[in-house]
Amino acid sequence: MAFGDFIRAVKADLKHDDSIVEDYDWDRFIGFKKFDINRFDELLEILENLSVNERFSSLHKFPVKEDGNTFDWNMEKTPFYNGAVKGLGLSHMIPFYMTSITHKLVDAKSIATTFSMVQMSFNYDNQHFLTYEEDKTITLSFIVEYLTFFVEDFDNPNNHLVKRSQKEYADFFKKLHNIFWEDDKVKDFEYAVYSVVVDSTDGGNLDDQAFIQTLGRAVNYLIGCSALKEGRDCITCEDVVIGYLTVFKIILNDMRPLVYSLYDEEKWADESNWK
Repeated sequence: MAFGDFIRAVKADLKHDDSIVEDYDWDRFIGFKKFDINRFDELLEILENLSVNERFSSLHKFPVKEDGNTFDWNMEKTPFYNGAVKGLGLSHMIPFYMTSITHKLVDAKSIATTFSMVQMSFNYDNQHFLTYEEDKTITLSFIVEYLTFFVEDFDNPNNHLVKRSQKEYADFFKKLHNIFWEDDKVKDFEYAVYSVVVDSTDGGNLDDQAFIQTLGRAVNYLIGCSALKEGRDCITCEDVVIGYLTVFKIILNDMRPLVYSLYDEEKWADESNWK
């Protein structure tokens, strides 16, 4: 058992003050500063203020969807999502997310959780459940594709998607599915960041726990996309920083104008249900 896990176990069993774990997690994260990781200070600044960020603490208060408001569509009619299904395989069907055994950080649930980050941002700024049309807009816009291929630079107006075949999408997602940590230092760094993010939430209720787990899976997706974007076949500490900066860029900002700009309303005007 790692020392950090031991500290958590002691806290759970003896109900020690939260500050014991939080101080340990923060010190462990700060310890990575010595490695001169690019843009570490940018991430540090966000994490320092996360626990007092009202938007961050309120995101989970509006569940992503309400029964009857979900846009239902056939993924085979959308080459990007269909390529993801084919390329990411069925590892998400395994009951436990055990990356140390499977060596698969990114699976189909990872892209779904990235999608959820956009939905949560929408909900916060709307202050209501997603409507059917809003869910449809997010689904059929190119926002997740922009996040996939441009990562943190997803909102750069100079970026334009390359037209890809179904096979090219599937091949990309196969590479993404097989990407893994460069070494244990990178893995430990990601865990250190994630622990600080966890400490920034109340963590005492199921909504908080579900939100933070969703965020973590989305970060893994973006981390993998960052590595591929930079031509790497493994994940570095710099990719970890980019993944977290990107997910915070999504959830701490109003995504609605960009999403609507990436949605062809006329093209999909007559589409109400693709099943």
